[in-house]
Amino acid sequence: MKKTMLVTLMFIVVVALAFTACNNGNANVEADDPPPAADVAANDGQDDTANDDGQDDTTGEQPVIETPASGELSGTVVHWVWGDFEEVGAYRFNQYYPDIHIEYVIVPSGEILTRFQTALAAGAELPDIINIEIDHRAAMYSLEGVFYNLEASPFYLDRGVLVEWAVPLLTNPNDEILGVQVDNCVGGFLFKRNLALEFFGTDDPDELGQMFQTPEDYVYWSAHVYNESDGTVYMFSHGGDAFRAFSSLGDANAAPVVINDYQLNIRELFMPTLEIIEGLAANNAIGTMSGWSPAWFAAMGGDEVIFWPGPTWFISHIIRPNDEDGAGNWGLIAPPGGAFSWGGTAYSIPIGAQNPYLAWRHIRWLTLSQEGAASFFSAHDTPTLYRPAYYTDLFDGNYDPFFRGQNVTAKLLDISMNPDTQSRPLSIFDGIMMGAAGPVWIEMIDNGMNAEDAMTLFEDEMIFLDARLHR
Repeated sequence: MKKTMLVTLMFIVVVALAFTACNNGNANVEADDPPPAADVAANDGQDDTANDDGQDDTTGEQPVIETPASGELSGTVVHWVWGDFEEVGAYRFNQYYPDIHIEYVIVPSGEILTRFQTALAAGAELPDIINIEIDHRAAMYSLEGVFYNLEASPFYLDRGVLVEWAVPLLTNPNDEILGVQVDNCVGGFLFKRNLALEFFGTDDPDELGQMFQTPEDYVYWSAHVYNESDGTVYMFSHGGDAFRAFSSLGDANAAPVVINDYQLNIRELFMPTLEIIEGLAANNAIGTMSGWSPAWFAAMGGDEVIFWPGPTWFISHIIRPNDEDGAGNWGLIAPPGGAFSWGGTAYSIPIGAQNPYLAWRHIRWLTLSQEGAASFFSAHDTPTLYRPAYYTDLFDGNYDPFFRGQNVTAKLLDISMNPDTQSRPLSIFDGIMMGAAGPVWIEMIDNGMNAEDAMTLFEDEMIFLDARLHR
């Protein structure tokens, strides 16, 4: 068993290093029927024994954890992170837990899985909490006996307090939650107001949202932009942004990218996406800059790209720093087809951690409490996935001058609570899928490849990257 697990970890590390990226719940609470907000104090308003009915709630065994009384919560929690994002977001934690010290150990994102694999293989000390990024989360969570099931004793996570669409991003193949993502990474479409006014006749987010309700609307207006700008202005910066923006169309979130016995499912999921990219590419509406390149960052402060896919973190950590003179020139609208989720960091507790219960108290406070939501939002302008906070006044009055007074947070929460907003079930092949997509959109944009041929290439690229896959 251990040998199999380590071999699988080796596969995960290889995939993660090659494709490192930045990226159905059972809750039955309706969007108009808010769940009761937790009475969060030093105890987070949650009772760790509330679900303790004397029966095992897990599908597998995990070690018994001693749970100290609330007045005895003290010690050090080691958290492997890749920057100061967590420390900044949780800056109020010790106001509620003064005797729990969080030791943040910075491990570069490209090395964190290798380091974890090495520690696991050697039987060395493991962190109490480890960051797990979205693109290799499925592979990590498919391993048995590596992470605690947070719905089991003594954690008793209640998935009903999470935003429903996010639950599939946190579960293993047994539908057990093995981590909690801190950031709500739902995305809308950011737009440059000056360009919208020039080419569409309005820069009002509500009016623009009415004009762009379907993917076909973007294709239609892209021809107008090309003609009026003589090809100097694009709807999207490059194929990757367009793919992410339209990757939730139709049944794109209905199933994993690989099903059954290594059978590819991307034709059923992404054919509508490629058809929209084909239409945009035919109108020269997609730029050719590379994502995360200097040209891509510089374009955010320029006047050559109208729309940008905009998840919550992208606004505060990417757009603002790269358009320092852009205050008042940005807006946000909902994307067609609900929304997409891009990125996200989950916190998991390895089995073998020295202080798993204290680690849980930290995770629970930051990700599943009103106080944690307030701390994180004040630091990062990003909501957590804790749904009860959405029905409080935490996000009221957040009229952002950078967006000319638009309440961007409220708009993103509306998108997040839209019943059409879904997330595709995780697959260990998600990283390979994104790696294979790159050559596809390059061929479509540079050489005019049609959607059908592009899908064939997409399948060929995935099969090339993993010979187990087939049509």
